[in-house]
Amino acid sequence: MDSIRDARMFFASDLKIKEILLSLSPKEEDRLNPENYSDKLYNSLDLLEYHLETMLKVLHSGEIEYASKLIASFKFTLEKIGADYSKLETFYKICLSNLSEELVDYANKNCVGYTFSTIDLTKANSINELIHLLHSELLNSEKFYESFPSLEEKQNNKGYKINIRGQENNIAKTIFESLPEELTLGPTDIISFNDKTAFIMVRDRGHALTIKVESIGNTFIVNYFIPKICNVLMVNRLKGVTKVDNDSSYTNGVFETNDLAKDIPALIGSVPMDDDMFKEGGICYREEFDDLIERKGR
Repeated sequence: MDSIRDARMFFASDLKIKEILLSLSPKEEDRLNPENYSDKLYNSLDLLEYHLETMLKVLHSGEIEYASKLIASFKFTLEKIGADYSKLETFYKICLSNLSEELVDYANKNCVGYTFSTIDLTKANSINELIHLLHSELLNSEKFYESFPSLEEKQNNKGYKINIRGQENNIAKTIFESLPEELTLGPTDIISFNDKTAFIMVRDRGHALTIKVESIGNTFIVNYFIPKICNVLMVNRLKGVTKVDNDSSYTNGVFETNDLAKDIPALIGSVPMDDDMFKEGGICYREEFDDLIERKGR
């Protein structure tokens, strides 16, 4: 398997589907000419099917026919709708662009690194939901990261390996060189397959912290996902984080930076680990733990 080629194809199709969905969003001209809008929706479905199958080949080669079944059902629905604009508008929202909170929650709970979980594609009822599931599964799969050849490797002071994999670029190299030996983390993989993006999976930080770094003009956009909330107070201090409470199971965050060498190690080092569950703000914290720790320190 050519991991770099497959990754490029996967993300190119992912982007193309998003572009198609955006181009199909209802506009005033569509309301005035519903026959053309109906044709435009119908004619786009074959191209959407092609790109869905490309993504499925990378992750679910045995379930490629699911895309065909989904598209076939959408074609049947469009044929029944005809040129009724209000129904066409509803079709777009429900069958193409919808991304329900339930589906996002399902993906966040089940697409977690170093945790085996079979993803049920039938949970997705729209094109957008299906690509969200596939995207989430791929970026949180340690097999995906490990499928790329290692280009360079080092160890932290705990003996855990930090790898650059895939096609080295300046983003990956900067992040690799910026991670100090004394930074506490588990096995870490940094992958890239183009000049503008790098993905990172860090084991033992929030169970399996995943980070996407993308170059946009003269700056970098950092998106991250924490699948396990070990300490609410520590998580809520993170830069750009979506705030959590004691009932939260996961969270994500996004921020902009011009200094990857500073902000990526700072982010990783601030994401709580299992030991932080017993500190103030941790999900297992009790005040008596502070007294016990204080007595041991005397």
